[in-house]
Amino acid sequence: MSVFFKKIAPLKSELIALAILAPLAIVLGALLVQWPESYSPDVRPTLAAPPPTALAAPAAASSPSAVPAAIAALVIEGPNGIDRIPVALADRATAADLLATARTQNQITAVTKDFGGELGIFVEEINGVANDPASETYWFLYINGVKSPVGASSAAVQAGDVVAWRYEKYEQAQ
Repeated sequence: MSVFFKKIAPLKSELIALAILAPLAIVLGALLVQWPESYSPDVRPTLAAPPPTALAAPAAASSPSAVPAAIAALVIEGPNGIDRIPVALADRATAADLLATARTQNQITAVTKDFGGELGIFVEEINGVANDPASETYWFLYINGVKSPVGASSAAVQAGDVVAWRYEKYEQAQ
């Protein structure tokens, strides 16, 4: 038996390190896989590509050196019909920025509540249509036809994206 332990003794420190590092690597890997995208401002939610009908950037203005603005479509799908509004984007724009820009330019009316931080804004009303808890009907955010996995303040928007706010019934199994 002593011969066996003499052969194992030099490997003891490597085995201890392996026993500590292997579970640590597994835990860190699991955390990275489940890490919410909203914690990183440079990471966009994985969404479908913009549909072919997405708005293109407008032609350059009077000056040939003018750079066309980036444009996204803001779509409001409520009980009063569907409105499609082209909105110019700023750098690193979010769906909340798009809504605020359209509101500032008097293209829509909207009532929001800002919870700050990661929670961001909550849309309470668009174009006079308010959330209705009694019927469980609320405004939901879709980007390029996919329900956003993050809130409007965290959902990055790029030129050509279609950002839709749909007034629909809340479903538990989403």
